[in-house]
Amino acid sequence: MRLRQIEYFVAIEEHGSYTKAAAELFVSQPSISQQILALEKELGAPLFDRVPTGIALTKAGAAFLPEAKTVLAAVERSRAAVRNSVAGVGGELTVVSIRSVASNVLPGSITAWHARHPETLLNLRDHHHRKLLETALEAGEGDVGIGPRPRNWDGTLHRIGFEEFVLVSSDKELLAAASADPATLSDVSWIVFDPSHGLSEVMELFFERYGITPRVAARSAQVEAAMSLALDGLGVTLLPENVVPLELRPVHTARAGAGVFRELVAYTKGQPSSLAHRYVDLLLEMDLPLRKARVPRGALTC
Repeated sequence: MRLRQIEYFVAIEEHGSYTKAAAELFVSQPSISQQILALEKELGAPLFDRVPTGIALTKAGAAFLPEAKTVLAAVERSRAAVRNSVAGVGGELTVVSIRSVASNVLPGSITAWHARHPETLLNLRDHHHRKLLETALEAGEGDVGIGPRPRNWDGTLHRIGFEEFVLVSSDKELLAAASADPATLSDVSWIVFDPSHGLSEVMELFFERYGITPRVAARSAQVEAAMSLALDGLGVTLLPENVVPLELRPVHTARAGAGVFRELVAYTKGQPSSLAHRYVDLLLEMDLPLRKARVPRGALTC
């Protein structure tokens, strides 16, 4: 199996046709077709089917795709390492996270990292769902992931703290009542998250814990939009406390019962690289906007 065969395969899948992939890679279509035939012969199964709209992955092709992308990502990292070595710089670190954490928890660590390692390029990539983060890290698209604890992960894991979720509303009386008894929130309007958004999982666990059947006033795929709607009086929502501006928290937020917390961890696929190890150590020593101690008794931990 040759690297160019893998590159051709991924290009065809991304562009949806042999012709477009050949043009993108500056090779002839017969040449790219011959390489794919050779790859299919070696693998023992066809990788593409012809369909009216172009081509589609076979079952074997779909199974091969994530592995092929992992190989290409590893090759690119190797090339980058050599380029950095030749250029005399300190390498490249890619941190993959979920959007709320990337925007509101990690910026301080990135500034501190740059102060310590100005010669290192740090890439920060974010996803709106933890499953996408886990998939990206599994595919080799990052050196370290920062997000909720992944399920069935066989790499390294380090807890960096707990992210607290708070109720957000313009109604002070509603917040006071819900803080004492979250079950009262069955009788109010809610701004919830689209199922494609990772925060929808936290909300579902919260509703289940307190027996809440939400009266949905709006559904959002953006944290900022959900917060704005809640502050404008449309209803109540549940958000990471760190996304709410400090000046709004005393009046417009409340802890739900004993609290709602999400554990955040730093994790890698296999053993961490030297740079990834240093970054995780930096996170563990920093005073991040997270709870480092145990969560209160009776709190909901996601």
